[in-house]
Amino acid sequence: MLESPKGWQTELRAHAPEDAEPLLVGFIGNYQFRKRPDFFVDVCAAIAAREPNARFVIFGRERDFQSRDLESRAADHGIADRLVLAGFRSPPEMNIAILDILLAPAFGEPFGRTLVEALLLGVPFVATDDSGHSEIVARWSGGILVRPQATAAEFADTAIRVLSAPEDVVLPLDDRRKVAEELSPKTHAARVMAVYHHISGFKG
Repeated sequence: MLESPKGWQTELRAHAPEDAEPLLVGFIGNYQFRKRPDFFVDVCAAIAAREPNARFVIFGRERDFQSRDLESRAADHGIADRLVLAGFRSPPEMNIAILDILLAPAFGEPFGRTLVEALLLGVPFVATDDSGHSEIVARWSGGILVRPQATAAEFADTAIRVLSAPEDVVLPLDDRRKVAEELSPKTHAARVMAVYHHISGFKG
């Protein structure tokens, strides 16, 4: 398993209360309309009102939204001092590794790697029940889906429920290893070759 990057933890720790460990709530994705980083900030505000130790981090590049748009929205909610815009950082699995929970409010997401990386790392997630998110959770679980029409308050309710009992969502280590094997390049190559052999009739 990955070891969390200490420098990033220290950076984010500066935004946490001195007498308590922060709960890190994260978003990973470019600032596109369909990925809804603005909605993530709204969800963060709802979480912040109920969880004083929650701190929030957004990883990604500017696209439809600029950083100042999200900073302004956070300021309007009164959580600007609890949100870090971390920009693009690689490798992405290190971004996930520092989180207590990943929120993925995107619509129309293909079968992307973010939720898969989260479930492999044992980081619980809450995601919109749509497209690739639905497929990933139906196949392996590892997180909770919310209806596409969910409000920020409803999304936050689910996140807080998961944070209160992450062990109910996170896959056991043995299951995570099986998923990793299922998604490995070796397994993928074997499946491709099986299709090739079936079509060609090659028996070697």
